[in-house]
Amino acid sequence: MPLMGQVLYRFGPFLLDPAERLISHDGIPLTVTLKVFHTLLCLVRNYGRVLTKDELLKQIWPDRFVEEVSLAVNISVLRKAFGKSPQGCRYIATVPGRGYRFIAQVRGEGGGPLTTGEENTVSVDRSTQTAIATRVLTFIRRVKSFPDPTESAKGSRAPVESAATDQAVKLAIRLMILLVSAVP
Repeated sequence: MPLMGQVLYRFGPFLLDPAERLISHDGIPLTVTLKVFHTLLCLVRNYGRVLTKDELLKQIWPDRFVEEVSLAVNISVLRKAFGKSPQGCRYIATVPGRGYRFIAQVRGEGGGPLTTGEENTVSVDRSTQTAIATRVLTFIRRVKSFPDPTESAKGSRAPVESAATDQAVKLAIRLMILLVSAVP
């Protein structure tokens, strides 16, 4: 069952569920590796936009140096999964010398067409950015200074609660970075 606010992507007879890491064809799950799944997810989230090979390599393998052939293999696997006929290419186009573009119409679950990757940007004015950054920083300060009920007499936090607090702070910081980078 999808989570509230979760986006499911539909294109042709396929459904892509990022939370479940599932690709299905007419309700039948397809088996692909995690990196192939991430390749498809990057393309679908940016459909209509050319993603360079470098962009894809950095998104799919952020901490590793990988040859372009690995990306080409992932694209080949996806094309085979979409259909062995030449129609399988109706989903992913190769842009010679540049990269790949997901060309099928993508729809959100129960919604209309999603915007293309080029249109799917956020513009936040400076005052909104400042207000959001202030709220995020206030949240971080409160989380970090909130007394932990698991603290011992020595004042050390239990590892699980400490990790949860740290994760909350990291997520808040990522949100702030995304919003700051959205300013025109």
